[in-house]
Amino acid sequence: MKGQPGGCIESLEIPTFPAGHFYAVQEKACMDAHVWKEFLRSVLYDDIEECSVVLVDNFESHVSEESINIVNEELGSHLFCTTSKHDVGLSGVGR
Repeated sequence: MKGQPGGCIESLEIPTFPAGHFYAVQEKACMDAHVWKEFLRSVLYDDIEECSVVLVDNFESHVSEESINIVNEELGSHLFCTTSKHDVGLSGVGR
């Protein structure tokens, strides 16, 4: 796939890419903080129709203060709980 981070994906390269989906091009294969924030705001926000749970690992961008604020304030979370004994965090999201 051709593309530059932060740029557009050449949709003619793979014509089966459906329009209206969220795509990102990065140097590495893992999701970075920018893509995670865009996913929360542009994908997850639009798909939450009823009470939901967001389970994340301890990847830095998943548990950053900014990510927690997006979940709590923009997605309408009513619950946020973390447990440090096992390095596991739970976040409930509901609208």
